[in-house]
Formats: sequence, structure tokens, C-alpha cells
Amino acid sequence: MDLDPNLSEVQNTMGQYYWAQGLPDAGPAWARAIELNPYNPDALNNYATWHWTRKDRDGRPDLLRRAVEVDRLSLSRHGALGSYFAAEGYIDETLDVIRDVRELFDNDQSGNRVEAYRLIGSLLELIGRVDEAIAWTLKARNLEPDNPDHIGRLAELYAIIGNFETALELEPEAGIGLLFHMRRYPALIDVAADLMIEEPDDIYVRYLLAFGYNAVGKFTDALYVLSTTGQPLGHIRSGADVEGKYTLINALEGVGSEETKSYAVELAESTHGASQGKGSSWWYNFHTSCGLAIMGRKEEALDYIARIASSPQLPWDAFLRDAVCMKKLAGEPVYEEMLGLVDERRAEMRKKLPATLAAYGVSL
Repeated sequence: MDLDPNLSEVQNTMGQYYWAQGLPDAGPAWARAIELNPYNPDALNNYATWHWTRKDRDGRPDLLRRAVEVDRLSLSRHGALGSYFAAEGYIDETLDVIRDVRELFDNDQSGNRVEAYRLIGSLLELIGRVDEAIAWTLKARNLEPDNPDHIGRLAELYAIIGNFETALELEPEAGIGLLFHMRRYPALIDVAADLMIEEPDDIYVRYLLAFGYNAVGKFTDALYVLSTTGQPLGHIRSGADVEGKYTLINALEGVGSEETKSYAVELAESTHGASQGKGSSWWYNFHTSCGLAIMGRKEEALDYIARIASSPQLPWDAFLRDAVCMKKLAGEPVYEEMLGLVDERRAEMRKKLPATLAAYGVSL
């Protein structure tokens, strides 16, 4: 900065520093980086993300599109644009991104082709086409049969549609993602506690471990784990941070003292409306409902719960059934009906899967 503050790359790096520290200067730094170089793809992507995590959730897809245009052979640029559209419920636009990725990478003979197939699978899951997500992940596995990451991902996808038997056949020594989707929390706690030591920089491991502790009623253990994440309480940087914040809110509610419950309400009020995704996203409706339930606004919470079943995405059962905030809605007809409808969607997906795999010419 002292040598030359008018370098776009320097301003972008300063934005990343401010972002990591939870400081408000990140957005202006990235805006300055783009002003200095309107074609800096890193700054374009970062500034779009900054907008998306603000309460107005204006994801600035124009910036993400420009990042794709100037860095067209980067899968991460396509992934950022597709993830935004998918989370916001823009199905046609998400499918357009998938089409572009196919056109660019379907005949690529390098590792990009495998990663492109994985990306397509991830985007299809985000818009609720889990059967097709499995098919594309199988296509990736067929190109790299010795890569265990493909097997782990397949196991999680099968678990998401409720086929635990196949999931465990694929991954007998289940990882934390599979254990989470299967709601096997004691085992998840054991595995995640070891991973905290082996992979100390993986914050998502800590969030899942804390969720597991909440699910089995060990709320003080959850609070301890969350205290090690370094998450700035007023700063949402990603979808994982949204999960971390609500896991903290639920742990405080679970402890149950007057002080912790008051703090949970305070955090829920400050976070209300900050979840990524909008009206059609089960993710947004779940977190909005969760915060409202913690705040004691049950009828409003149930209004958002009712929207979850019609989300294009297939919701995750662990969140819907085991979050502390959802226990406040248990027994309510609207809540129970939503669970039943989601279960029906999973059953329909399992029934549909064999025909989908046959159409794609893939199999386990």
C-alpha cells in the first residue's frame, strides 16, 4: 500500500484481509480494486460475495458474470455464479451455467473435466435434482475411479435422499458429512473431535461438531467448540458462517439460563434476514424460521416452515429435525406436515433414481 495504493491487486488483497478480520473496510477496498481494474476477476468475485452476505442480499450477479467473462476457463468463476443462482432459486439461470460448463469442459482431457462434472453435480443438488447430481458424480468417479473424494460425495448424496444402506456400502467408515446426513451424532462427535486435531484449520469441522453436541444435548461442549472458531459474531462471510452463527444461537438457547437465552435472542435479532438465499430457498426459510422461533415469534416461524416443502432444493433432515429451534415447533401441524412432505419427496427421488442413472448410462 505504501509503494503503490493504486494497484488493483493490492486493494483486492487488502479487502481479503479486512474480510478475514470482520472489518467493514472490505467492501470499499474491493470497490476500489474494481475501479482501478474493472476486469480483475478476484475482486469482482469478492465484491459480489460481500454484497451477498449483507442483509439486503444483493448478490450482484452482474459482477459474477463479468468475472466469468474475463476468466472463462476458471471453474471457480462458473461455480460462484451458479451457486448464487441456485441459492436464490433461479433455476433456469443455474441450468444456463451448467450448460456453459458442459460446453467448455465436456471434451477437456485434463483434470478440469472431472472437476467440471463434480461442479455440475453440486449445482444440480442445489436445485433439487439430486438424482442427476448422483449421475454426474458417477461420471466423475468413472474418470477417476481411485479418487476417494468421489465415493464420499456419492455416499452423502445417497444419504440426502434417505438411502442409508447404499451410502454405507459406499463409505463403510463414514465421514462427518455422511454421519451428519444420517443423523448419527455420537459417531459424528467421535470422528469430528479427531479431525479437529488432524485438520485444525477446517472451521466447518468445528461447526458440524458443535451441531452434533447440540443434537445430543451437550450444549456447553458446543459452546466451547464454537469459541475456538474465531468467528466474528457480527460478520457473516459464507454459508458455513451462517450455520456457525445459528449453531451458536441454538447452543445458547439449549443451555437454558436466563442469561444465555437472552443472548440467543439478541443474536437471532441481529442475524435475522442475513442468511444467504431468498424466498424459494429452504436454506433461507429454515434459518429465518429458526431465528423467529428463538425470538418467541412462533406463528411467523411456522409461516416460513410451511414454505420449506415447496423449495426447489431437497432440504437436509438433520437441520429440520434436530436443531434446538425446531424443537420449539415440534407437534405443530404445519411443522409436522412439512416433515411429511419432505419425506415424500425423498421417497420419490429414490424411486426415480434408477431410471435417471440408466438415462445417463452410469451405474454404481
